[in-house]
Amino acid sequence: QLGKLENVQKGLKLKLQGRQAQLEAADAAEQKASRDLEAARQRLGLLQDLERNMEGYQYSVKTVMKAAQNRRLRGIVGPVGTLLRVQKGCEAAIETALGAAAQNLVVDGEASAKAAIAFLKQEKAGRATFLPLDTVQPSHLDASRLPQGARVASSLVEYDPRYENVVSNLLGRILVVEDLDDASRVARQMGYRIVTLDGQVINTGGGFTGGSLSRSAGLFSRRQEIEELKKKTAALEKKLDEAQQATDRWKDEVDGLNAQLTASASEAVVAGGVKIR
Repeated sequence: QLGKLENVQKGLKLKLQGRQAQLEAADAAEQKASRDLEAARQRLGLLQDLERNMEGYQYSVKTVMKAAQNRRLRGIVGPVGTLLRVQKGCEAAIETALGAAAQNLVVDGEASAKAAIAFLKQEKAGRATFLPLDTVQPSHLDASRLPQGARVASSLVEYDPRYENVVSNLLGRILVVEDLDDASRVARQMGYRIVTLDGQVINTGGGFTGGSLSRSAGLFSRRQEIEELKKKTAALEKKLDEAQQATDRWKDEVDGLNAQLTASASEAVVAGGVKIR
């Protein structure tokens, strides 16, 4: 009987050793998932605060939007940059194509634009450009004549159909291509402003504008990162939950094996008056 109990204990100890290793691995995975989730939440919170505070927008634009929120101004739709959803990978191109126009304020009509301008004058809060939905005219080019690899900038954004004329006016005659070599090729064929995916420009007339861009500085890049972080946070929350379940499962097995070892040792004492080591 003592020999049998000794064999049982050896088997339990071997099994326990494996389960403890799995518990340690599960616990390490849980801790890592927890750290990753906390880092993602902190970054997301920071960017959302910047978005809520309209960081990067002109003081005049912030002033008008705050007045609209407080109902001191009516008919203010919002800055162009907040009304567009850019295809992934095209953020730099669209930010460059729009330039300062990303901060133009869309309003529901001419009367709202006049009221907002009067408000800025009264508050001495600077100047802003307003785009009334009832007066802005569209601007198109013939997409069927585009050279290979060229796309109209307006086709790279999603927006409410109400803003069709605004988007067409700002982006309807700007072409987007892969790189500067493509831009040079297309520029020889068509006399339009051409922007590359990384934000380099060949202007109408042949002038080049380019250099480095800061990804974190762009309004669209920031919004894209927020969307990516929301998805990442959700995935990490699921991963952490699964890791916690795994840790609990292995802990239960380790506790169960320890209990079996204790019971086996007690049986050995009863059987032989000796505690097997």
